[in-house]
Amino acid sequence: MAAALVLISQVFPLAIGVSFAACLPFGVIGLRHTFRTCALALLVGVTMGFLLGGTAPVVLTIETGLVGMLLGASIRRGWSTGRLVLYALPLLAIPSSALAVVLLVIFPGVRELLFRITGSTVTGLARILGNIHLGLLGRALVAIWDWALRWWPLTVPLLLIVAVLATVALARAAFGALLSRADRVLPRATGHLSGVPVADGPIGPVPVRLEGVTVRYRDRLALDVPELTVEPGEYLAVTGRNGTGKSTLTRVLAGAPPTTGVVERPGGPGLGEPGGTAVVFQRPESQVLGVRVGDDVRFGRALAPDADVDGVLRRVGLSGMADRETATLSGGQLQRLAVAAALAREPALLISDESTAMLDAEGRASVVGVMRDIADAGTAVVHVTHHEAEAAGADREVRLGPPRAPSGGEPGPAGPTVPARTRARGTVELQGVTLIRDAGTPWDRPVISDLDLVVPGGTALTITGDNGAGKSTLAWIIAGLLKPTAGSVTVDGAPVVNGRGRVVIGVQHARLQVLRDTVGEDVADASGADGAGVRAALRLVGLDPADFADRRADELSGGEQRRVVLAGLLASNPQVLVLDEPLAGLDDEATAHMTEALSAAKAAGTTLVIVTHDLAPLRGVTDRVHDVAASGEAPQPHRKRPGRPQFGDVVGRPLPGETPAHRVWVGTKLAVLAAMGVVMGVRTDWWNIGASALVLLGWFLLAGAPWRAWPRLPRLFFAFGFVSLFLTAMGSGATTGHLFGVEISLSGVDVFFRALAALLVSLFAALVFCWTTPLGDVPGFLQTCLDRLGGLGRRGVAAASALALAIRLGPLALAEVRTMWGLARQRRPLRPSGRPRGVTIETMLELLLLATVQSCRRAGELADAISSRGGLGAVAQPDRGPTRLDGAVVLGTVAVLVAGVVLGGVFPGMVD
Repeated sequence: MAAALVLISQVFPLAIGVSFAACLPFGVIGLRHTFRTCALALLVGVTMGFLLGGTAPVVLTIETGLVGMLLGASIRRGWSTGRLVLYALPLLAIPSSALAVVLLVIFPGVRELLFRITGSTVTGLARILGNIHLGLLGRALVAIWDWALRWWPLTVPLLLIVAVLATVALARAAFGALLSRADRVLPRATGHLSGVPVADGPIGPVPVRLEGVTVRYRDRLALDVPELTVEPGEYLAVTGRNGTGKSTLTRVLAGAPPTTGVVERPGGPGLGEPGGTAVVFQRPESQVLGVRVGDDVRFGRALAPDADVDGVLRRVGLSGMADRETATLSGGQLQRLAVAAALAREPALLISDESTAMLDAEGRASVVGVMRDIADAGTAVVHVTHHEAEAAGADREVRLGPPRAPSGGEPGPAGPTVPARTRARGTVELQGVTLIRDAGTPWDRPVISDLDLVVPGGTALTITGDNGAGKSTLAWIIAGLLKPTAGSVTVDGAPVVNGRGRVVIGVQHARLQVLRDTVGEDVADASGADGAGVRAALRLVGLDPADFADRRADELSGGEQRRVVLAGLLASNPQVLVLDEPLAGLDDEATAHMTEALSAAKAAGTTLVIVTHDLAPLRGVTDRVHDVAASGEAPQPHRKRPGRPQFGDVVGRPLPGETPAHRVWVGTKLAVLAAMGVVMGVRTDWWNIGASALVLLGWFLLAGAPWRAWPRLPRLFFAFGFVSLFLTAMGSGATTGHLFGVEISLSGVDVFFRALAALLVSLFAALVFCWTTPLGDVPGFLQTCLDRLGGLGRRGVAAASALALAIRLGPLALAEVRTMWGLARQRRPLRPSGRPRGVTIETMLELLLLATVQSCRRAGELADAISSRGGLGAVAQPDRGPTRLDGAVVLGTVAVLVAGVVLGGVFPGMVD
């Protein structure tokens, strides 16, 4: 996240404050973690910045990282601002300024460029001041600059020390309260399984017997199991209401110690060990750790050298997919891959914690069938589920909490009804709606083609279809959060407006939509309702306000989060309510309350659009079902588009297909990227910049990349460039000229364009690196490096694993940030014009904090997934290494760069 913020500040130069905001994610890490973890996070952030933006973002990422982590540590230790600044002097300011001086000595080209462009800017500003009768101030600025330049080995570190201390103080003022708030809402532990003790004796997870087992989280009883036994080869289904402790039971079975009671088994649980215990969780995105399918099976404690990875994949129906990137798999395939990674350890006990909750019917049947086969082969399987059909297929069902209500029974007392409108409004109409992701680029992907759809006001439409067919995309289009490529979406004949009282959406992953610290605060923020309205909304979805209004959001189960989200949406009194999988993971009672609340909203005149895989509970609500099928249109990379893609739409995305540039070893490409940065840093003249640009052009042509994939820079970039060019052109220099009768500094113009060209070459070189490097190549390269380093490599596995996980999950984390941004805007009151109000800077920072906290929660899921693999070990299968093609690339690159250096020495620049 921090690397992305720094990269944005490079592409949008006037948005330098965005890079300052990168202190916040690093501050959250410093708030909770040790120096070792902070150093690891900084290493990953800097590496990701280098991969995404070349050498330009590296220094800024280091600076923001160090400031942020020191700030977080100061909040944790309770330092005052004065004490923080005092400690920052020896811990940060002096070392960083000394490092800056060393870098300026090592890279004289960068030093000359920085000094000359700063000097041109200062003298240009002085000239402008002289023209407005402030010449004395201008001359003073020039005198100060001349003195500072003469003594730069002293003035630069002194200036940097002052700047660092000022930045630290400013960061404390800007982010101190936010980080204190984060300390209250961050999870208290990283993962639930990371604390499972490692048994010294033999491994024997089954048979396992629980007697009098209870688990308490602070004052809350999370699990109470008087007696339970799991036998070898048994397929056991665990059911029960939300909040009865089903997930807590899986952790106890995996080896987590209970608060009270006895857990007996013949040996240790052996979490992630061969013949031990394996766990499959609900969200496959957070437990699939490898970039490629085969890498994911290997990720974690190293498998036996003769492990049959292809055989394990064949067993779960993923035969021949070992080299597929995991980002291309459907939800059902991801979940089967998670099962495969578990089976690769040949466990005696396999635990499935609602692993089918987010799958369609076909995906559920596939995963359940695999677990049935596993049990028949002799592995004990414990499957937590809310689906009666899945429980009926098990050998035995154990229900936690009160018994299930009889089929057709009443859900309980009805909550208050939604206030009725005078007439039904909210007719939704889609005409010729087409959505093509990345239209007219190499990543062109049709999702929805020429769709016509009408949802009459006050009715309920249910949208169903297979995983990956485009149901969620259609929901976002109807909700006004995604603009179609072609066609129109209207509500009552007017363009759709997302916001309170208009069209609102509840997304599939409810935890992304709970944006406040407590339940009551979140419902009020989402709806604008007062205290009475909040309490009524909670009762409507079956949550007692006395128990839940002051409950922290991170203490809620997944089902409770869904009901809190629905309460906030209903209390906003929308015309159209769009819900994506609102019943996923809910027990029978919660499902009854949710369907009852939806019926009340529909009766009040709200139009409902519901995406679901489970039609049965909604039969009493639904008026019509629309089945979504995947678009049959073939990709058309050469189709016309209105303009070039945005920079953010193409960065970090490998080009599809196989080209010579794809076949070049990733180590060679990284070396070329670094060599270009070093050459331009040592001497930043036009010859070296041109040589690097020539290497970049050859790389681009070797990739066979179409010019239409080349992104356009934002207008803000050119606006900033014009201002900088004007100031440097007005400055002093040895070479001058005249333009329209005005004397300009050709030296200043030259230095400006050299700095601009060097920045663009660095950015676009990193862009082409990502275009031509499949994501799966990088973890393999890391594993090769670790293997060649021997014992030292084994000590570096944590860093390699962290970087591999950042590559795997970075796009997902940024997608979640974009989702949270859209949902935060949805909560803003509407302007008189009917459009949502803009998001304030304060709200943006809060959103950044929430996104960081969300990433920390995902880190907990990752920790559990890693623990279930037996801990860190293998990152990926080692890569193939260099070939003759790499030798040719190295020779060509060296020849071009050396030629640039030689020509620069023989023919120095014509402008001084």
